[in-house]
Amino acid sequence: SGDDVFFEERAHLFAGARGDFAVLHGVNPHPMQAEFGVIQPEQLDEVINSEDVSQPSLLCIENTHNGSGGSAWTPAEVEVISAAARAHGLKIHMDGARLFNAVVAHGVDAKDYTRHVDSVMFCVSKGLSAPVGSLLCGSRAFIDDSDAMRKRMGGGMRQAGMIAAAGIFALQKMVDRLAEDHENARLLCSGLEAIEGIKVQRPPTPTNFAMVNAEELGWHSELLIEKWKTCGILANPRPPAGARLVVHRHITHDDVTYVVDATRRLVERG
Repeated sequence: SGDDVFFEERAHLFAGARGDFAVLHGVNPHPMQAEFGVIQPEQLDEVINSEDVSQPSLLCIENTHNGSGGSAWTPAEVEVISAAARAHGLKIHMDGARLFNAVVAHGVDAKDYTRHVDSVMFCVSKGLSAPVGSLLCGSRAFIDDSDAMRKRMGGGMRQAGMIAAAGIFALQKMVDRLAEDHENARLLCSGLEAIEGIKVQRPPTPTNFAMVNAEELGWHSELLIEKWKTCGILANPRPPAGARLVVHRHITHDDVTYVVDATRRLVERG
């Protein structure tokens, strides 16, 4: 209780919370703004050395970074920020909901990629196509403590083996094909940004996202979404003038071509 926890300000663990950290765990969240979600050592140093921090405990990093268009941390960036965190006595947790997109983007081994962090969570339902499920990984002592906390919070589940079977299949069969999603996302981004008035966010290491902005056209997010909907294209708004498109195994090359062509026609019509 009273521990200080550090995040990038758009990280889902922080931005998607509803006061969870304070209510459930009694800890103080400290958000930082970082380009493409990659926290720099000097940023962490500055926040930890401020008067607002008394019990620095944990650094959470998100990889890939949802709010930055699916940007993947490089292995070197993970190593550098982990070393900076350890210099302050912090533990490091990686929120890797789409970890394997980052693994495939960099062509690295998942175990080696995460060896500098203390714990990592990843989903088998995002990108890997399992119907449901996430895994928490760490040391045996950490997992034992986490299991006890899960039970304390009422997190039991019966017949979970059926879910686990789908997750095992996802890990065995669905990882390598993520490269196909990345290529389709690249084609989607290239096609959309070739349309006058459409901007697409380009992170240093892109994965399967297309973060689209139509501000130059004078279209706010809701208008963009409505225009796409008339063409049978459904997307999530990213106010004030953007939208998020995520490519997965059910999105084909033909689908990407359709979205680009339909968007071009919508822009031409005004």
